[in-house]
Amino acid sequence: MSLDLGHAPSLDPASATPSAVAPAPAPAAVVSSAPSAPAPPASAPIAAQPVLSADELFEKGLAAQNHGDYAEALRWYQKAADQGNAVAQASIAQIYYFGNQHRCTFAAPAACAAQ
Repeated sequence: MSLDLGHAPSLDPASATPSAVAPAPAPAAVVSSAPSAPAPPASAPIAAQPVLSADELFEKGLAAQNHGDYAEALRWYQKAADQGNAVAQASIAQIYYFGNQHRCTFAAPAACAAQ
């Protein structure tokens, strides 16, 4: 038994016409059965959240870390680090490196040396 891999079946280009290809069906409309929430009145002001600078975010993280709330500190440090605050980036690394029991901060490096 031998296979002939050198010859592919030939197609007649004259028989392949564009009309032979069926067009793709149009997508069906999506209907949601969930009720939509009412839109707020046009006169209702949208409450804007205050935008904090990277330094303010870092300070919130530092305060949380000094109170021993490392999860909250990481949350604020990450927001500050996302805005490019290098000290916040280093503080995140420090918390992960030393673990949650370490009370050292970059604000008080002399205290770190004493520990």
